Amino acid sequence: MALVTVRGDLRASGASMLRDVLTWAVEHHRGVVVDLSAAATIDRLGLSVLIQAQDRAHARATGLCFAEPSDVLRSALSALRADAMFVMFDLCADAFAWLRAAVSDRRGPTGEAVQLPAAAA
Repeated sequence: MALVTVRGDLRASGASMLRDVLTWAVEHHRGVVVDLSAAATIDRLGLSVLIQAQDRAHARATGLCFAEPSDVLRSALSALRADAMFVMFDLCADAFAWLRAAVSDRRGPTGEAVQLPAAAA
C-alpha cells in the first residue's frame, strides 16, 4: 500500500508531476491512499489528473481512495460537480482500513476479478 501526499494546489502548474506520481503509485502498489489534507484548491486540470488516476487504478484492479480533504477542497470538488466521483474518507486511517479490506476481497471464489466495494457513507 502507498500513501501519496498532495501539497499545494491541484492546478495546471503541478498536474504533470502529480500525474506521474499517481501513475507510478497505481502501477507499483495494490492500494493507494491520496492524502489531500495539504491541498488547498483544485481546477479542472487537477480534477482531470485525479480522474485519470482513478481510471488507471480501476483498469489495474488497484484500490485508490482519497482522504482528509479540507473544507475548501470539498467545496471546490462540489463546485466542479465531482464530489461524488471519488471514494473519499475523512481520515487516512479509515482509507487504509477500507483499502486493506478491498484488496483482500478483490478476487471471487474462482479467481475472477471483482469490483472494489464502495466506501461506507
